[in-house]
Amino acid sequence: MRMSRSAAALAVGFLVASITITPASHDFGDVAVNASVAKDFLVGGVANRDSALAILTGPDATQWIIQDGAERCWVNLQDSIPCSFNLSFWPKSLGPKTATLVVRDYHGNRVTAQLKGKGVQALCEMKVVFCNYAHLYSGVFKWDDVLRAPKASTVIAVEAKVDSGRVSCNGTETLTDEGGSRVLTSNGNGLIAVEFKVDDTMRQVYNITVACPSPGDADTPSQRAELGHFDQQSYDQRTTAAGVPVAPGVDVIGDNSYESGTDPVNNVTGRVTVTWNLKRQ
Repeated sequence: MRMSRSAAALAVGFLVASITITPASHDFGDVAVNASVAKDFLVGGVANRDSALAILTGPDATQWIIQDGAERCWVNLQDSIPCSFNLSFWPKSLGPKTATLVVRDYHGNRVTAQLKGKGVQALCEMKVVFCNYAHLYSGVFKWDDVLRAPKASTVIAVEAKVDSGRVSCNGTETLTDEGGSRVLTSNGNGLIAVEFKVDDTMRQVYNITVACPSPGDADTPSQRAELGHFDQQSYDQRTTAAGVPVAPGVDVIGDNSYESGTDPVNNVTGRVTVTWNLKRQ
């Protein structure tokens, strides 16, 4: 007995199983902005030597990516190759995010997985130094470096304004000798590192380092900011101005003053004074 076309189509339909996805939903949790966390999604029911196609939809679909551009997976049961997709949650801004992973096979079967996560502020960033908390802070970091001899002097005065870890420098270096004086300027973007660590006595301390463009004029062009060149630091500080225990995120306010370059034999005096007022944003 011959089977009708509709019955044959129905029979074929029964042979084509619906596809599945595991997990059917996933919460990627709190992830620092511009960082990422990955998760594998396994698709079942795809026929041998068949393929499935994945797309991301939803209000925050751009906050996820399918790794390696592998939007299509191929199944080879003989080589034990299943169909799976590796997704990374890569938040570009703060706040809750949602999206949907949609997978379709060659036969038109469709399955979805609900995605969610939250973009949060990074505790520390690997910028300038290994673990930098500067992005948490805004305020002012200043230093004066004065070196005086009987017939010459060098006076450096710098103010660095900090806005969520971004630094804008405004400073001068005044060189004076018997023949007159020369003023060089330091203006432009700087670098900042706010570090929290444990010192040799096993106490929590913080250290702030700021670098600004090297002073320059028409004869001596300024060079961009670089650690180790035209920079200053607070050095390890064990307490805050308000007596609050030192910990990442607390307001850091203080000052430090010390002799530098002093040479009593030649009647040379030198002093560096550093002040800072950085508050958590």
